[in-house]
Amino acid sequence: MKVRHVAWVILFMVVGLLVQHISCLELSSEHGSSAGAKCGSASGAQTINQFISPPPSSVPPNASRITATVRQYTVWPPGSLRKRLPPVPADQTLYSLTVQVDTSEPENSELENLAVPDSTIEVFSDFPLTSRLVNQQIQATIRMTGDTRGVRWVIVKVLSLP
Repeated sequence: MKVRHVAWVILFMVVGLLVQHISCLELSSEHGSSAGAKCGSASGAQTINQFISPPPSSVPPNASRITATVRQYTVWPPGSLRKRLPPVPADQTLYSLTVQVDTSEPENSELENLAVPDSTIEVFSDFPLTSRLVNQQIQATIRMTGDTRGVRWVIVKVLSLP
């Protein structure tokens, strides 16, 4: 008899939680997703609806002046990066260099330096690069673009070092 009573109590608790959750979803659909982000619980406390994800955060303004050794050169035909973020126009060809960063400093005092020495990164360009840079040391200015969903390094200036 006692087990049956406990089972009924648990069942009523679960049904109560489901009704509360459905009420929150209805509030969200009637008044927009931000209205349903907070919903009162049975105890009067505010709960946060976990189904609403926060907006993406952008990469902070940055530019790094690096010296690096080029390890690989790649041409990315139109559409080949369509599943990678940040998005690339479907008709755009990109060029990339995989580089081993030797040194890194901020481009100027107002911008962050996000390039880490001794790291290997792939930097992209929409202007043609040459495969002759492979195994060469370069000096370049790069910046990270994107947001918390995905980032891409972009090479802005590149100079082959002797």
